[in-house]
Amino acid sequence: MFKNKFVLVLIVVSVVVPLVSYLLNVYTDWLFFLETGFAPVFLTTMYAKTGAWFLFAWLLFLFLQANLYVANRMRFPRSGLNLVGGWNFRISGDEAALLRQEYRRSRQVGGHGFESGTGYPGQGGDEHL
Repeated sequence: MFKNKFVLVLIVVSVVVPLVSYLLNVYTDWLFFLETGFAPVFLTTMYAKTGAWFLFAWLLFLFLQANLYVANRMRFPRSGLNLVGGWNFRISGDEAALLRQEYRRSRQVGGHGFESGTGYPGQGGDEHL
């Protein structure tokens, strides 16, 4: 329970402290420009910065939406066979599907000759497929 509260407090502090610091800087700049009589200059720069932020945020949004659209419409090949232990061995997804069907068919006929019936000595069930 303490760990979750600590993470929440850490997130809130990491968001609130920079935000307050930024707002204090903007406020002191506003007071300076107001005192010197250049408030319109300050407002013009703030409008320009805000407008540029919204423009590039919108462009980023459009770019990400286009990429998500293309990624969802693509057909990716099925993954092949992956071996663990430093082997560099790849087969296509179609070959993997054929091997899987052949393995299941041989299981129905009578197994691979191992006593466990899975094709792997000492293991039971079909969980690895």
